[in-house]
Amino acid sequence: SAFVRQVMATTLTLAVLVASGGVAGNDVGRGYYRAWFSKPMAPWWFYLQRWLLGGVAVLSIPVLIGVGLQLFFGKGTGITLELMQVTALAYLLVGGTVLLASVSTSRDWLFTFAITFTQARLDDIIKLMAMSKTEPPTTLTWAHMVLPPYHLISPMKGLPAGDDLFHVIGYGVALVAVGLVFVTYRINLRLHDRIDEERLLLSGHRSIAVALGTVVLCQAILLRHAVFPCMVMVRELFFRPFAAQDVLAVALQCLLLFTIVGVLGVA
Repeated sequence: SAFVRQVMATTLTLAVLVASGGVAGNDVGRGYYRAWFSKPMAPWWFYLQRWLLGGVAVLSIPVLIGVGLQLFFGKGTGITLELMQVTALAYLLVGGTVLLASVSTSRDWLFTFAITFTQARLDDIIKLMAMSKTEPPTTLTWAHMVLPPYHLISPMKGLPAGDDLFHVIGYGVALVAVGLVFVTYRINLRLHDRIDEERLLLSGHRSIAVALGTVVLCQAILLRHAVFPCMVMVRELFFRPFAAQDVLAVALQCLLLFTIVGVLGVA
């Protein structure tokens, strides 16, 4: 069992990057999406299925290793439910990052590797500073909190519990959901030709003016749901003494609000 966990700890991130890399990025970059969606099909469902197949492939790795151990040594497979759960969580978190990155680049695996490497080094630095009883800089702490919690997922540590488990699941599901929304938007934008709005307006088409006005009105209504809370949070800073950490927290909360509104606008 320890041997299987050690092998999975060494190869898990690489396996997830290989299995989920290029799910949508390569299709968009090379134009394969025109063939996939020549018939009516929801892009989000198509890419979700491909992403899930990658997860099945990753989950088969500890099974194959365990079967190999049983066949050659006859000492048990070393497969446990906890190991499979940790592997699934790792694919949800790392694979979700790859899916979201594939919206903008075909090198989604490289982008995700850079983030996992950065998060791992930040976690090491914070642990070393904690051992030396040194307070880490606020910027370092916030960066460690904002980045995906890859440090909580390891076959050697076991399954995270309590708030850590909810943090991993929530972050992973959010990455997958936002990735599917933006992938669908980008595919649909490429499949359907843009309307020549200026030409239609100059030629006297009132319908396009109504459509454009409706879009602007809906965007304004959505935007006010982000602007008003941000105004309240910024205003509260002026009624009490505040530190740089408070300003950073408000800035991140405002950014989160605008991100949510942007996702809703795209959807």
